[in-house]
Amino acid sequence: MSCNRQCTGNSNGHMQMTFVISVKLREFAFSYRQTAHILKPGQTKYTMSEHTTPIRLAQATSILVATALAGANAGLSFFVIPRLLESPTPLMIRQWGNMFAITHRYLPSLFMLPGFINIWLAYRLPEKVRLYALAAGLSISISPYTMTIMRPINKKLEQKVKDVRVMDFGNRDVLAEEFGREETAHSLIDSWGVANLYLCSASFLAGTAGLYAAFR
Repeated sequence: MSCNRQCTGNSNGHMQMTFVISVKLREFAFSYRQTAHILKPGQTKYTMSEHTTPIRLAQATSILVATALAGANAGLSFFVIPRLLESPTPLMIRQWGNMFAITHRYLPSLFMLPGFINIWLAYRLPEKVRLYALAAGLSISISPYTMTIMRPINKKLEQKVKDVRVMDFGNRDVLAEEFGREETAHSLIDSWGVANLYLCSASFLAGTAGLYAAFR
């Protein structure tokens, strides 16, 4: 009798434990479904990893592009421009023209890319809106700065590039007086190198703000 009662008690205990475990598993499965799936505005389900992947990619792209542009422009101001200033004036202007033709073709659109990405991140992550707004503002500020500060210098230097090309075709007498004043061309290129420092500074600060926001 005692053995039967003990066996019956053990069986009931096992059944109760099995029931409790099954209930806990159901609760865990329900809570996982609630937290692992988020609804988009279009009522499309996607997992948490899928939710964070676009944000992580956007953060990485913004930081990479901003810091790469900062390094590229710092290289122009600190390494390329000083070497140009050591060259004879016609050669210096031709080299600046070649450099400007390449950078002007690719860099302006790249400068705007981190700004637009940070605007999107500020919208998607409202708890970090100030940091991403700061990063976006720094990146976008490069465009009006270039138009107001650097464009007049660019126009003058582009005219000198055209003058050098005319001189290369044999009209040296027309430009002899102009290129006798080497300080004018040198001062313009030197001013361009100094003004370009804002571009690398703004890009670097934008990348730093984005990096801080990503790990905050």
